[in-house]
Order: sequence, then C-alpha cells, then structure tokens
Amino acid sequence: MDADAILRNYKKAYKTAKGIKTFKDAQLYAEGVGERATDALGEYDYSEVSEGELSMVLRMLMRRAFHDSGRAATIVQRLQNEQIGLGIGVLEAEFDPAAADKIAAELVGKSVTKDFVRTLFQQSTVGAVDETIRKNSEARDNMGLTVHIVRKYSDVGLRNGTQYAEPCQWCLSRCGDWDNYKEAYNAGCFERHPGCCCEIDYHVGKTHTRARGWGAWVNV
Repeated sequence: MDADAILRNYKKAYKTAKGIKTFKDAQLYAEGVGERATDALGEYDYSEVSEGELSMVLRMLMRRAFHDSGRAATIVQRLQNEQIGLGIGVLEAEFDPAAADKIAAELVGKSVTKDFVRTLFQQSTVGAVDETIRKNSEARDNMGLTVHIVRKYSDVGLRNGTQYAEPCQWCLSRCGDWDNYKEAYNAGCFERHPGCCCEIDYHVGKTHTRARGWGAWVNV
C-alpha cells in the first residue's frame, strides 16, 4: 500500500470547512470527510496486506480525516461562545491511534465492501464531532454553566452494513434531551455503532429558557 499516494488522493478530495454554523452542519461535513477518506484508500484485497502495514496507513489517513472533522466542530463551538459572550477556549477532540488498529484488525484477511469500510471511517470522523461536543459540554457543565444536550434519532443510517429494516432500538435507547452532562453521558448519548446517523447537538448559557419549538433555546 502506498501511504503517500493515499494521502495525496485524500488532500485532492478535501475541501475546507466553509459555511458551517451548527453541529448538524459539522456532522454532515464529517460524513463527507469519511467518504473522501474511503475513496482515497481505494479498494484493496485485504488478504494481500499485513495488519501492521494496514494499521500504519490507516493511522496516517484517519488522523488527518479526524483532525479535519474535529476542526469543523470547533468552528461551531467558537461561534456558540461568541453568540453568548463566553470568553473561554475550545477543547479539541484527540485522535486515538488504537481506533485505526481496531479497524485494521477487522479488515485484514476479509472480503468487505466499500460501503462497509466507509461506515467504519465515518464512525471515526463523526466521532470527532461527537467528542468535541462531549468535551466542551462537560467542561461547561463543570464550570456551573447550564448545558442542554440533545440526541435525535435518524432512520437513514446503516446497521451491520445494511439499511435499517425497522427502527434501531439501540439508537432509540440513547436518544433524548438532558440538562445535565453526566445524565447524557450515562444514557449513552455519545455512543454510536458504525453507520449511525443520529444527530447530537448541545447549547450552553449562564441561564436559559425554552423557546417555541422542539429543541429551541434562548439565553436570558
């Protein structure tokens, strides 16, 4: 596997994160990043490559894709800080190389489809957005600020590489809205299976009240 060529292919496909204003925008962007990373990797017979070599390539490719996705989420967090006049920094998601090793172990010696690989990549890239939300909501909750975290179910995702035949009970059990970070975390709000397209969002303010409409909050 030519790691340099794969990274060049990814960079050619990569587009800067412009026009992103919400965490939903960031999630959609991250899904696109996962798609581009999959295209850059190309189609391989994973029985022809060693697990060590594949892990090395995936670490390089997934680190770049994870960073690009996380950067989109930090843009949203900075906008949110500005909107409520919160003068604190933004915590960034950190890439775990073990995630690439885990995917390599799942691929080596197997015949898999491109869609299957894409769902694994997108779990990582969307996870960068989720982790940005998780870390910043936790930090603001610890500061005594009010956080409102929402996970909304989406039935357009994949489970085990195929389209949902019926509502995903695993996802539904993790959906809801919370005014407390620990409750959201303990409910599994930030967990995903490969192919999950649930939407995760949060808002923060010193105080806030519910406005008209689902999930709408304003600072007072």
